[in-house]
Amino acid sequence: MAEQHPINGLMGTSMEKIRELVDVNTIIGDPITSPDGTIIIPVSKVSFGFVAGGSDLPTKAPKEVFAGGSGAGITINPQAFIVVQRDGDVKMLELGATGNSAIDGIISGVTGFGVFVQLQNTVEGFISLDKLPAGKYKFDEGRFTLSSGKHVYSLGDKIKIKVDGISREIRRVNFSVYEEKARRQ
Repeated sequence: MAEQHPINGLMGTSMEKIRELVDVNTIIGDPITSPDGTIIIPVSKVSFGFVAGGSDLPTKAPKEVFAGGSGAGITINPQAFIVVQRDGDVKMLELGATGNSAIDGIISGVTGFGVFVQLQNTVEGFISLDKLPAGKYKFDEGRFTLSSGKHVYSLGDKIKIKVDGISREIRRVNFSVYEEKARRQ
């Protein structure tokens, strides 16, 4: 039986590691159940790349020397949420091709550490202070407002947000404030 070239082992190991990385949870995430019984299922786009190479190195020794390497990269971007309400109604909340599309929401909770935003299909997420526009924020518990010199966020206000990601560990959807870039004229 002929001896296998070292590149065969290198490729086999690399492909096996890629198979371990990509499982069903990276495409359709674990369901998140909200307190009102709504089930939210994240849908993500998975992109990955792979490269491998190697060469036999010339030597004066009777046996040739082989050198090689491989690498892989993976990116997971949120694309949509499947929302199943208690009455069985199912909706798809698409986030756009880049995940940076503006989505209309309403501030449903205000705290000293950020604001909760509810979307029209009952998906609720959180915007932490570090995701709000720059400023020193003060929380007014009596008025349910979080304000800085330029920005005021109050309970019931409309807000444009974008989805930053999903934390399955703490079952939270993370938002940030959508800020349109100033148009050049």
